[in-house]
Amino acid sequence: MSHGAAHDVSTRLEAAITAALGRRSVVLVGMMGSGKSSIGRRVALRLGVPFVDADAEIEKAAGMSISDIFAIRGEAEFRTGETRVIARLLEGGPQVLATGGGAFMNPDTRAAIAAKGISIWLKAESDVLMKRPISPYSRATYCTIRSSTRS
Repeated sequence: MSHGAAHDVSTRLEAAITAALGRRSVVLVGMMGSGKSSIGRRVALRLGVPFVDADAEIEKAAGMSISDIFAIRGEAEFRTGETRVIARLLEGGPQVLATGGGAFMNPDTRAAIAAKGISIWLKAESDVLMKRPISPYSRATYCTIRSSTRS
């Protein structure tokens, strides 16, 4: 198959996927460091839809970084805000939405994603996840999880 023919097939496939989505979003879920944001940007570009990073939107809505939200307001308030922001973002489809590592644990978030999106779990092996750079958000979450398991 020539390069031009392969490109035509790819373009038709992407158009078919976008049409099948309708107003729904492609929602990437998975562990911290599984590649949701980096893969999400590429998928959005291929499908010709916006890419939205839920963590960036949470920071914008709160007016502070995620690590500051954890430090000042605590994980429970962060998770409440995360659920609200993701529900709002899902109203703006079609798009590719990268969620935070713990977002899918919330039953309300899972229900909203099921109603307004198509979820894709990105799996990465633990040795791969451990080699990924750790952001301040990851450190805050890790410290919260680690301290709660020690009690």
